[in-house]
Amino acid sequence: TGERRTNLEIFCKMRTSCSGWADPVVVQMLQQVAPPFPPGSRLILADGTQVVVTQANNAHPFKPIVKRVVGEDLKLEGDPIDLSIHGAPAIATIGRTRVEPFLPVAA
Repeated sequence: TGERRTNLEIFCKMRTSCSGWADPVVVQMLQQVAPPFPPGSRLILADGTQVVVTQANNAHPFKPIVKRVVGEDLKLEGDPIDLSIHGAPAIATIGRTRVEPFLPVAA
């Protein structure tokens, strides 16, 4: 389609159709350098909350630390939310892309 792919989509491709040549150790290292949800990414959580990634989570690269955004100027609000904590809402979308088809099974 010519649209830029998200890091999430690239890592999915590396885990699936390119898994024969993509060394898992290298892929894991790449997730530290270029996380699936880089800081500044705008996400919508499963509960409808709009958030921005404020920090990558190296221990859980598919569950970053985010803050809620409000208003047209996307003002950050409230305490950081660590999406790796049990009971935290799941990520529904990054931009216009649904996240679920691209997540690893363990995420």
